[in-house]
Amino acid sequence: MWASERHWKRVSWLSDQHAPDYRARYHTFLSKDLVAFTAELPAWFYSHTWALTGIAIVALLRARDLAPRMPYASPTKLDRLLLAVFFAIVVAWRQGSYAGSQLLASLWLVLDLAALYGLLAVGQRRAVLTQHFEGCPRAPALGESISETGLNDLIARARRYRELIGLLRGMDQAQHPDAPGGRHAVEKEMSRLHHWRPQGGTRGSPRLWLPGEVTVVDVALSWGPYARWWDNARRAALLAAVFGLPGSVILVWASYAPEQVWMRQKQYFFGAPEMVWAFISWELTWAGAGLVLGALWRLLPGRRGPARALSLVIAYALLIGLGSLGNLITNQGVGNVAFGVCLMLLVLTLTGLAMDLDTFRSERRLWPSRIQLLLSIYQIKSFSAQIAYVLVQVVAVLSILRFFVGPESRSLK
Repeated sequence: MWASERHWKRVSWLSDQHAPDYRARYHTFLSKDLVAFTAELPAWFYSHTWALTGIAIVALLRARDLAPRMPYASPTKLDRLLLAVFFAIVVAWRQGSYAGSQLLASLWLVLDLAALYGLLAVGQRRAVLTQHFEGCPRAPALGESISETGLNDLIARARRYRELIGLLRGMDQAQHPDAPGGRHAVEKEMSRLHHWRPQGGTRGSPRLWLPGEVTVVDVALSWGPYARWWDNARRAALLAAVFGLPGSVILVWASYAPEQVWMRQKQYFFGAPEMVWAFISWELTWAGAGLVLGALWRLLPGRRGPARALSLVIAYALLIGLGSLGNLITNQGVGNVAFGVCLMLLVLTLTGLAMDLDTFRSERRLWPSRIQLLLSIYQIKSFSAQIAYVLVQVVAVLSILRFFVGPESRSLK
């Protein structure tokens, strides 16, 4: 009724409000609008049912996680299929059609599935936990050698390794020249930390060596903060939703900032609900991307959280780029897709950093701040590169926002 009232004032501004038939014409206009609104209501709700599909998939994944005898370390093949469908519908799906062809729009769903499976294929070769012990290609992968009860031992090993690295650096800088046992003893202890007994091995069974390019810290960060993959997924979804709040506000504001767009929305039946839904849909997108990132944390390529986030964003950006190419070919609007992709990268990068921080959450009380704990986890030099990486993303987001949200800006779609 609010939108219809504004519409009536716009079309009747020259009418005489004191004319005998003015009220009758007003009520007739309002009645027609309400009838049209009632007819359009089911279609408007139907266009947003993809959210219900995403919720149903999450509920199914949770039910499978609670089922007895289900693997806890990584998603099964069926779980990965469900995650691929969830990624396609909630994160990367582009509603609508190309040149009126719903067949091409359906093909987009297949491309979404293929993109995530392609990323998993790369992770099968490059992920830390999918690698095998040194000299034992037939031995179980690293991810299969960690038990649910052995997570605390893994974190303790990684913490001790970081302490020894700091001690070695102190020796090089002559800060700790008289360390117990000398440099040789420190290096020997570091070597022992990479001597591994596979899950299920007895006390007398031989230990295996981690691959030469993998450290125990890499294994801990690749495992994630929780023993079960579902807990990692839930935590990453929550973090991404929180980090995405400013981005959702900016995207909604940028979409309705142009005066002509705001004028149309005030006269559109679903103008106000559409603004609320735009914010909710972006929050669902961030949370959905975080859920996929956390669920596939142990299967994605990269040794640190930002690297895993980057691999997922690359798959997302390729899909959005293909969709934009289809829009250009069929002479449809593209919108500011670059801004959305940059925000996705920023949100998932921050989520990856927070997940790495959560992995060593037991040490928080030992450090004055979380930043200093993160400095210790990334061994300072690596962190300086990470923080510069995040700052570059922030600058890119602000630059794109300034370019597109101006006097001649176009709405984001």
